[in-house]
Amino acid sequence: MSSLDNMNCPRGMILGASISCALATALASAFLFGSSIPNRTQPHTGLTSEQLPLETSPDPVELGVVGGVEPLERSVSVTNARSDPLTLVRVESSCPCVSASGLPVRIGLGQSAVLTIRFDPSADPGFEGALSVDLAGFLTNGEIAFRTQARLRAEYEQ
Repeated sequence: MSSLDNMNCPRGMILGASISCALATALASAFLFGSSIPNRTQPHTGLTSEQLPLETSPDPVELGVVGGVEPLERSVSVTNARSDPLTLVRVESSCPCVSASGLPVRIGLGQSAVLTIRFDPSADPGFEGALSVDLAGFLTNGEIAFRTQARLRAEYEQ
């Protein structure tokens, strides 16, 4: 269970003058997940994408532009680059608004599986702007299997 499992944004909640709950949660999770979900901008973690057992495509995941309350979904292929089969059991996200489905999944040597990455704007329907969310996949032994980002832009007609 991640430390953000109990951080839910009430619908329409606004923190401060202009920071939405989803944005505040994303910022807090980036702080909390700093060491458990390494990303390309944190070279001090010692891990590179080449050393991780699963490769993702596309990388990063471009979810596109959201302009309403309908979720955005994109398929992501994960390929096993190791010499033994692997079981991907979970994907952690730096924002509760982005999740992955299609788990758990066993992936043989050189084989691929497809996950669905989903952005759900319903927690904060008024959020506008760009969002980049860190994603990390984990194997049954707790090892980080992959890391990537999901990116999107929320724009609403006035």
